[in-house]
Amino acid sequence: MSRPGEDRHATTRLGGVSLLRMLVTMTAIWVMITLYSNERVLTPEVIARLAMGGGGMAMTTDQNSRFARLELLAYGALPFLLTLRVGSTALVLHLFSMLLTTEIGYRELFRASLWGFSAVMYGMSVHTLRLALLGPDLTMADLSVVPDSLGALISSPSPTMAYHALSLLSLHGLLWIGIVFAYFRFECCVSKRAALLVPCATWTTISLAQLGLKTFTAQILG
Repeated sequence: MSRPGEDRHATTRLGGVSLLRMLVTMTAIWVMITLYSNERVLTPEVIARLAMGGGGMAMTTDQNSRFARLELLAYGALPFLLTLRVGSTALVLHLFSMLLTTEIGYRELFRASLWGFSAVMYGMSVHTLRLALLGPDLTMADLSVVPDSLGALISSPSPTMAYHALSLLSLHGLLWIGIVFAYFRFECCVSKRAALLVPCATWTTISLAQLGLKTFTAQILG
């Protein structure tokens, strides 16, 4: 017996798009965002200035060449990174869907996570554009600002736990939850309760894990 929604994917708008086409499109958009950031925002000169401000040294010609090669490797790794990121998010979705005894196939969870990644790329775009508007005088504190978050609205950039927690409450996070909710509700035909609780729990878990990693890294570097 097929799961709810599986026989609809040949005709519905979201479910009818092939995974390969979605992966290629998302990767191309991510490459464009990264390319713009590397060429217009976080250039080798800006990175060198930030490093000097943090007690580092200016980049030499050889270091600039190695940095350029690393950028090329990063572009080539983006399809793998996208698949890994979306796949790991789908695993968390799968965990919470099982806890709520909601049967959704992993392929559909992966597809929902991939559609949701468009909201993440929106967040990347807003962050990159904000840095571009600041110009070459941006600081290390500016890099940690999430422009569409509550933290950016009511507080100035700071390394405190409270600021980072407020930065997790973002517009692109709400968009991600909304996209995944819509996919579960209208493509997989799950209940409203499960369609809402699963993405909310997933986004919260991932956000808290990122906050913990950021705090741990700051303690080590500090």
